[in-house]
Amino acid sequence: MSRTVYSVSAFSREVRNLLESRYSEIWLEGEISNLATPTSGHAYFSLKDANAQVRCAFFKNRRLRTRLTLKNGLAVIVHAQVSLYESRGDFQLIVNQMEAAGEGELRRRFEALKRQLDDEGLFDPDLKQVIPQYPANIALVTSQTGAALRDMLTTLHHQYPVVGLRLYPAIVQGSTAPASLVKALQLVQRDDHCDVVVMGRGGGTLEDLWAFNDESVVRAVHQCRVPIITGIGHQTDLTLSDLAADQYAATPTAAAAAAAPDAEQLGQLLLAIRQRIYRCGLRALERCAQRHDSLSARVRHPATVIKQHTQRLDTLHSRLSAAVLTHQRNLQFSLVSNAHRLQTCSPLTFIEHTRIECNALNRQLRYLGFQLTQKQRNHLQSLTNQLTTLSPRETVARGYAIVRDPVTGTVVTDVSQLHRGARVRAEISRGWFEATVSQFESDSTPESSTE
Repeated sequence: MSRTVYSVSAFSREVRNLLESRYSEIWLEGEISNLATPTSGHAYFSLKDANAQVRCAFFKNRRLRTRLTLKNGLAVIVHAQVSLYESRGDFQLIVNQMEAAGEGELRRRFEALKRQLDDEGLFDPDLKQVIPQYPANIALVTSQTGAALRDMLTTLHHQYPVVGLRLYPAIVQGSTAPASLVKALQLVQRDDHCDVVVMGRGGGTLEDLWAFNDESVVRAVHQCRVPIITGIGHQTDLTLSDLAADQYAATPTAAAAAAAPDAEQLGQLLLAIRQRIYRCGLRALERCAQRHDSLSARVRHPATVIKQHTQRLDTLHSRLSAAVLTHQRNLQFSLVSNAHRLQTCSPLTFIEHTRIECNALNRQLRYLGFQLTQKQRNHLQSLTNQLTTLSPRETVARGYAIVRDPVTGTVVTDVSQLHRGARVRAEISRGWFEATVSQFESDSTPESSTE
C-alpha cells in the first residue's frame, strides 16, 4: 500500500493555497478582542462571537483607509481573505476593509442597488462622456456652507483662474438631500451654461454619504447631458454616484483639479503655442519676402511691356488679315465650286442638254428617215421605170391597141378567142372604142377584118 508523506512546510503551504482559493473574499461580523497594535502600524486581533473566534491581521496599508478607532469590544463587519500563517500553523483572516456593525444593513442595500443599476448599464464605461479639456464654465453642485466648496474654489482659482464658476447649492446629507441634488442637476441642464459639473462633499460615514447612493440621484447623474466629475468623501469612500459619473475623484479637491487644466501646464502649452505661432509667422514672412523678390524680378517697365504688346498686336493683326483673306478666298472658291456643281445639277441645264440631244437625235432621225425613204424611192422609181417600160400603155402610145372582151374584160391575144360578129373593146392611146369582128385571121388562116 503506497502512501504520501508531506513535510510540515509542504502541508501548510497546500492548506494555505486551498484556503485562499476557496475563500478569497468573505464578509464576517463579530467583536474585536485581544487587540494588539505594535509600532509597525499593523493590528492583530481576534474576531469572536458567543461560540467561536478567529485570528485576524489588519495590515497598515489597509488600516489607514478606515476611519474606525479599533478597540476591544467594538462590533465590526470585516471584508477579508482566509489564509494560514505557516510559521505557527495558525488559521487567520487577512482583513481588507472594516466598518462598524451598524452599517451592515446599509452595505447590503448598497450592494443590492449596485448590482441592479450595473445590470441596467448605468455604470457602463462606453456610455461615459468625454470631459472637456479646457472648459469655459464649471458648475459646482455642493453645499454652499461646507468645507468642500471652499476647497474646490481654492483649487480652481489657483489652477485655472480664467474659468467661469457657477454654484448650484444643494443639501448633501439627510432625507431631503436626494431631491435637492436632483434639482440642482436639472437646473444645470436647464441653464445650459456650463461645460462640466463638479459634484462633491466632504468625508463621513456610509450613512452620511447615503444621499449619493440614492437611486434617483444615481439616475440623475447618469442621465445628465453635461459631463460630471464627482468627488464625494475621502479616498476610501466610493458611492454609486461615483460609479455613474463620467469621472470620479477621491476628494472634492481632486475633482476640482480634474475639471480644469493645470495653470502651469496651460502656461507651458500657451508658451509653446506662442512659439509655434511666432515660428509660423517668421516662415510666412520669409515666404512672402521670397515671393516679393521673385515678383520684383519678373516686373518690367511699362513702356517695354507696351512695346512688346504692340509688336505682338501687329503680328496678330497681320496673321488675322492673312487668315481673313485666305478664308475669303476659300469661301469664294467654295462658292464658285458649289455654283458650278449647282449649275451642273440645275434642271434648266439638264433640260437644255436634253433639248440639244433631242434636236441631234431628231436631225439624225430625219437623216436616217430620208436615207431610208430615198433608197425606197429610188427602188420605187426603178420599179416604176421597169413597169412603165413593160406597161402595155407605152405600147399603145406607139399606135397599138389593147383588145378586150367587153363582157369579161379579158385581153384578146389569140383570134381563137373571137368569132365573126363578136363585140370587142379596143383601148388606144387616148380612149377606147367597141367594134364588131367581121373578119379575123390567125397566123395560119387568111386575113380578117373588124368593123
